Amino acid sequence: MNLAVEQSLATWLQNLPAFDGIAIHTGQSNAEIPGDAPSIIAACESVEAMSTTLHKATAAILLSTPSTQDIEQHRQLVDSLRSSLYAATALANAFTPAATLLGADLQTFTESQTDDRWLCTAQLTLGLAAI
Repeated sequence: MNLAVEQSLATWLQNLPAFDGIAIHTGQSNAEIPGDAPSIIAACESVEAMSTTLHKATAAILLSTPSTQDIEQHRQLVDSLRSSLYAATALANAFTPAATLLGADLQTFTESQTDDRWLCTAQLTLGLAAI
């Protein structure tokens, strides 16, 4: 179910106009992540069965831009991610009937910098009904 959650988050992000042209990957993807352009990774860290059909998923969205890029461009992407997560009404539509999204809670939203990348990480808890 981890891959289904990652793919659903990636689909939702790909459909947001703010991220047109940005590479969006899943945590289980083997695609090469470009080092010279912004990228987003949708990862599902764990799925816990609460009952036979109710699951709790811990997921993360990582936004990464090269530090050679103007910080204002990174800030715009961060602001777009934050506002998209707060108004995630279309998020449930990205999930398949096999794993229906019941609710999402933004746990943390952090920003940092490494030697060569600006980073923003959103940690989510998702409630899922699986059939």
